Amino acid sequence: MTKSETDPLTLNDFEVHDGIYFPKDSEMLANSKTKPVWENAAESWVKTGYASGMPGGLWEKLPSGKHYNSILDIGCGYGRHGFYLSQHRQITCDQYYGIDISENMLRRLLKVKQEQNFFSTAEFCLICMPVEKLPIADNSVDFVISSSVFIHLDKQVVKNILSEVYRVLKPGGVFYFDDSFYNKYCPANVLRNLSRSLVASDVNRSYLQQYSFSEIQQQLQASQLTLKCPDYTIQVLKTAILPDQLKGTKVPFAKTLNSIKPPEFLKGFLASTYSVYSNNLFAGID
Repeated sequence: MTKSETDPLTLNDFEVHDGIYFPKDSEMLANSKTKPVWENAAESWVKTGYASGMPGGLWEKLPSGKHYNSILDIGCGYGRHGFYLSQHRQITCDQYYGIDISENMLRRLLKVKQEQNFFSTAEFCLICMPVEKLPIADNSVDFVISSSVFIHLDKQVVKNILSEVYRVLKPGGVFYFDDSFYNKYCPANVLRNLSRSLVASDVNRSYLQQYSFSEIQQQLQASQLTLKCPDYTIQVLKTAILPDQLKGTKVPFAKTLNSIKPPEFLKGFLASTYSVYSNNLFAGID
């Protein structure tokens, strides 16, 4: 029997094959239009080593040595951020949930886990599914992370994900959505959107789903996530005047112009992407 959209998902709705949970309802994956896109992208990334470097920025400022009962990694890919938290920030957890629509990426994560044994004492639960609905109990997760995932998804899907994060996050839990919202008013993004609109692609169309600062706030509030995490920051991750490339061609002077630090009053306008995080994530850090 097919589960209705209003029924809560649990891990009982999945079956394990080679260490990965797959939905028993085959339609959940079969009806996903984006799965083939990301399976192909995953194959390319594995071959080229794309996104294999260590995350920087605020990841490097996370408190070291903390322990969480549970960590949820939305759009986990091959576990780059979980690996970094474990091996470079000495963070531990009892339960690690990694959710991704790409089976290829989850299989690569299993290989990284086998080779590097990150989160060595944790129980791993890797789930292959769209991230819009989570098979995780209410108020059960301490720390939710996601990086460069929401930028690829329609706004309604992001709204659903944020509502699910609100549901599963424990009161007092923390979240970090890194590089998660593109700024619709950034000049570089406007030019990229114009260029991408000329090429038919599911991925390209998803990049057109962008936000103003106030729209990000509205998404967070509509999901009720701000009720559990009232103290949060929407931070400019980087600024840009021109895109580095358009259709594979370098844009003249882009690198030079984008390297100029803008005055404070222009940062919001020139923001290329935003990150959002719970302020108490960095408690105890000056």
